[in-house]
Amino acid sequence: MGTSKTRKASASGGQGTNGPIADALSIALICLVALGIAGVLYKALASGGWLTTALDQAWSKSPWLVWLIGFGSAASLAAGKWWLDRNPGAGRRSEALVYALMALGLFFFFKLLVTGSL
Repeated sequence: MGTSKTRKASASGGQGTNGPIADALSIALICLVALGIAGVLYKALASGGWLTTALDQAWSKSPWLVWLIGFGSAASLAAGKWWLDRNPGAGRRSEALVYALMALGLFFFFKLLVTGSL
């Protein structure tokens, strides 16, 4: 039988200590993205947050304005989903959202370190 020219990749070949370091960095980046998502949700949905404050101000002007904002938001989300479904290349641009959430996560991380709260 002849020898095969394919080789198995060695666990230590070429990676050395890069494997654990790269894994730790990946976990840290995922944690920053998760902190960014959690921070934005907390700031938006907590009592006295961005969403409740904006809806309270809109309600004090006119209750119909709150309905208009709701239907406008739903229509915008439906139009965005329709556009993303029709343009297959549009999904590749989602990296910008991940980088933005990572930056927000870094902001919230330092804010937690300095002030102790979001």
